[in-house]
Amino acid sequence: MVNFQQGLFGLGVLTLLFGGDIYSMFAGQSSGVKEALEGRFPGIEVSGGSYPVPPVKAAVAQAVQVVQFSIIGVVVLGDKLFLMLGMQTPAIYEQVKDKKFAVGMAAFFFGNMAQSSLTQTGAFEVFYNGALVASKLESSQMPNLPQLVQSIQSAMQ
Repeated sequence: MVNFQQGLFGLGVLTLLFGGDIYSMFAGQSSGVKEALEGRFPGIEVSGGSYPVPPVKAAVAQAVQVVQFSIIGVVVLGDKLFLMLGMQTPAIYEQVKDKKFAVGMAAFFFGNMAQSSLTQTGAFEVFYNGALVASKLESSQMPNLPQLVQSIQSAMQ
């Protein structure tokens, strides 16, 4: 995911990787940060992307989605599903039969909340020519623009 090539004008490639909640919070400001860094370092190529979610968390999020859609499918198809499958209607379905809308909405909202929680890394990682120069994951702090500039200058030397 990190770009190791030289930038367009030879100063290098600066890659910003965001994760989940940080991406949504920072997305509106990312063009301003890009412009500020390109203005401070003329000729540098600034690109952005998403920080990868750990494979285990991605798999669990996928499983949550399958369960979520299964519940919604059972709610929508109702009794017809069990008739098509030649099954007797389960007792648990009989208990929630009158609350289909509430159960469907709960599956939708709780499923989305769980998936979102699992896929948010909180990352804000900055690479210069493939070398990590700033990391929110390592420092537990979001770097500000002066800190980014200082880190990039140190990496360029």
